[in-house]
Amino acid sequence: MVRITAELLATAYAYINPLGQRELSLRSYQIPMIENLAITKDSYDVIDLSSNSLLSIENIPFLPNLCSLFLHDNEISKIDPNLAQKIPNLKVLLLNNNNFYTIQDLYHLKQFNNLTQLSLINNEVCQCENYRLYLIHLIPSLKVLDYNKIKDIEREESKTLFGDDSLDKINNDHNTTKKTTLSIEQINEIKELIKNATSLAEMTKLEAMLRKNQL
Repeated sequence: MVRITAELLATAYAYINPLGQRELSLRSYQIPMIENLAITKDSYDVIDLSSNSLLSIENIPFLPNLCSLFLHDNEISKIDPNLAQKIPNLKVLLLNNNNFYTIQDLYHLKQFNNLTQLSLINNEVCQCENYRLYLIHLIPSLKVLDYNKIKDIEREESKTLFGDDSLDKINNDHNTTKKTTLSIEQINEIKELIKNATSLAEMTKLEAMLRKNQL
């Protein structure tokens, strides 16, 4: 695994992307945690941390110029409650292929006032029955969710369905319809996989499955 150090930030690929934005690529380093981004002095519009080993979105300093954050293909399941205060002008947040299971995991995204595009494809939370309508309700500024433009009729449906932030309704649907209890054989198999895990991210994911007693 590679840590985010001053040396890495000095040698990482930085360029002007096709949209004319200053982009920093920290892809595919197996980075285990976000750290030391203050060294960038808020010089980038876009930071790409995809394909690493991140478990959470934390430790981000105040970066008012950051407008896009790419976090595909990590093991993220936790979001800093104060994240929106640290990157207040974020417009695009891409979280495909991570470990978000419930709407509670995403609740702090409510604080983003400028977020227009969010993607959570291939997260367990996407299987909640009212997932899309709830996120439309939770983040009014959203225009595109999971690469699909939000329609006016969806906004109306979300208002009708969620007059308040009733997390219980969506999570109860998910808990009663989507969970599969692990068998003894599956539990033993996961324990064996934990013993042979080759990374902290892999071990954490397997242990979470055991704690939840579900697939």
